[in-house]
Amino acid sequence: MWTLPLGEESEHFVVFNDAELAQLAASGLAEINGGDASRTSILNAPIPVDADMAGKLQKLHAEFEPEALDSRIDVEVGKLDAIVGEAAWALEGRHCRGSHRNDQ
Repeated sequence: MWTLPLGEESEHFVVFNDAELAQLAASGLAEINGGDASRTSILNAPIPVDADMAGKLQKLHAEFEPEALDSRIDVEVGKLDAIVGEAAWALEGRHCRGSHRNDQ
């Protein structure tokens, strides 16, 4: 028998008679946010039906981990910084050329 605790205190749990089913349920229930699982969140959890679907769910979950999102955000911010830097340089160049003409 395999038991899957529900919530941080493990007061409630689900019992499985098959290891694969327990692993599939665990991968789906890992998607529940927060420490304690409500009945509604358990019933609405995306429980995969096979190992292939579980792998896809884990990959999707990994893509939205805070560390992964922070890394992707940093890349995009870097791109924006480069664009803004180039635009500021171009505007500064125009400003300097324009004020030089006015000095003559």
